[in-house]
Amino acid sequence: MATLTILVAAAPEHSEHGRFAFELARAARGRGHRVRIFGIADGVWHARAVPGEGPERPSLTEELAAWLAADGAAELAVCSHSGEERGLDGMQLIPGVVRSSTSQFGSMVAEADRCVCLVP
Repeated sequence: MATLTILVAAAPEHSEHGRFAFELARAARGRGHRVRIFGIADGVWHARAVPGEGPERPSLTEELAAWLAADGAAELAVCSHSGEERGLDGMQLIPGVVRSSTSQFGSMVAEADRCVCLVP
């Protein structure tokens, strides 16, 4: 089993990076790999709990939350400094999201077999 680390730095409304990261992570988990996603800069917004448009059109964060809850092997962490800078501290995050640091991201990269960086 390999470990894949994915860095997401773009906000959900400004790119498809979040959707791509989620689909890549889901595919990797489907093949039995460990997946770690790290949000930094505007990528921290992917961890905020945002409602969708009903059961037919869930938001990406609702899908991500359901996937994280169902799959204990996937991890989602966000840079606490980036979150503070963007006012994310008082907001509700997806259950299971860990506030972390760039040092921890460095460890995630060092432990990964592959790393994908999605930056604007």
